[in-house]
Amino acid sequence: VERVTDKVINAAESLKAVIFAGTSYKSFIPGWERATKKGIAVACAPHANAIAVAEWTFSAGIAMLRDLFGLGRGGGKTFNTVPGFPDAKVGIVGLGHVGTRLAELFDSIGMQVSYWSQAEKQTTFHYF
Repeated sequence: VERVTDKVINAAESLKAVIFAGTSYKSFIPGWERATKKGIAVACAPHANAIAVAEWTFSAGIAMLRDLFGLGRGGGKTFNTVPGFPDAKVGIVGLGHVGTRLAELFDSIGMQVSYWSQAEKQTTFHYF
């Protein structure tokens, strides 16, 4: 990931804005103070990628549950028996934007969802 440093900002003759698709932009745009002084707008898009992150995590979780990596091209297995989704349990740490969407995805296929978050949420998922 490229970082927008003071050097980049100083070299930018006609830059109008720097926008980060995430929450904490300061580590990715270390030149944010220089940009602001030059009149370049600096913005972030919190939670813009939350659905994509949840979907990727869901896919990886299903692949692990079904042992698709062991059955795949590089794996040594040719057959595997795994429990069904309703027999599976998943624990999620943090029920923010990503965690909530992830819990909904796992719940939609019948998995038992538990979570921990800084505070208990109003949800049907089990809090621990």
